[in-house]
Amino acid sequence: IERDITIVAETRYDYIGRPAVAFLPSPAIAKGSAGISSVLKYHGGLHEDKVSEDLFDKEHFDLTAVEPEVSVSLCTPHQVGGLATTSGASRYYSADNPLQAGLHAHIPDAGEFPLMQVQYTPDNTGRIRRQSGVGPVHRLNAGHDIAYEYGKPDKSTLELLFGDQVGSPQHYFKETTTDPNENRTVVILDMHGRVIAQGLAGVAPDNLDPVYPDTIATPSAQAEDLLNNVFFPGYIETTSSVTTGSRPESYDFAYSLNAEELLEDWVARLGITPAVLPCTFCVPSLVDSVELALWDCNGDNLLCTQSGGSCDPKRPIVIRNIPEDSLADAGEVAAAGYSCLSSDTSQTLYRKFEGILLSP
Repeated sequence: IERDITIVAETRYDYIGRPAVAFLPSPAIAKGSAGISSVLKYHGGLHEDKVSEDLFDKEHFDLTAVEPEVSVSLCTPHQVGGLATTSGASRYYSADNPLQAGLHAHIPDAGEFPLMQVQYTPDNTGRIRRQSGVGPVHRLNAGHDIAYEYGKPDKSTLELLFGDQVGSPQHYFKETTTDPNENRTVVILDMHGRVIAQGLAGVAPDNLDPVYPDTIATPSAQAEDLLNNVFFPGYIETTSSVTTGSRPESYDFAYSLNAEELLEDWVARLGITPAVLPCTFCVPSLVDSVELALWDCNGDNLLCTQSGGSCDPKRPIVIRNIPEDSLADAGEVAAAGYSCLSSDTSQTLYRKFEGILLSP
């Protein structure tokens, strides 16, 4: 153990105050100095941007806050530039290190990137979306960072693992981690954060053999009942998250509105007795339109941007083509503010979006 050497570690924060960039601990090597400081104090100004020679800070990586006029994608993190090798960790982990004798002769070269960067999900939850390693190969948006996804497990997977008494999927959480070699680890947690299932997922990388042979059938479709309804004045909202693969893949999305099940649900909620009314099921006139959206991390509706139609990518797609034949003659019930849907109508609305490309 060497004495009289001050080791410095530093963390830089984004504009919201979250730790975003951490530099590797290193001896305190000041700019223009031929030696290493042994003074136990605050050492500032050790990490400079290579191009501007300014102190490396949030304006060099949190571009969405400092330059809103620049088109910076939240889905693709900004790739920071290298650090000057004149001081700090970038100098220590480089050929410019003034210590070249003994064990210092075998210090690896960080290639101007002696730092680890974190990108957070744009939802104010503080969850990490991507995390870099050290060096130019493992920096963000270089193809070898670590990606995290958060969602809910589908009901079919839970029942396959634990049986049909497992309960609602809304009581469980699904977290997917993709390592620098594109190996994906899936973890399912209960409401207490305890791991109840874990495994590998996705397509095997080109340099590795798959765990299972291609002859084993894999599910090609997944149904989502969208039971997590939230009631607002005038409308009902339901959301569901989608976790993607380690590589860009195409998905088909279809939405259907079942009139009979919808009416049965409203009859139960309103306490209506269908037998006393001139139609089988009666509900308030609330089904005027349906809005569909598949939001990416930029806040763009992928159903709009990839459908080829004329729509606003920042708003949901509005569907109003509910068939007229799904409405029955309500008689005096209509005068009371009710509309009746015929009970033999199994489906009043269906919309399919094909070939939607989702990227990790």
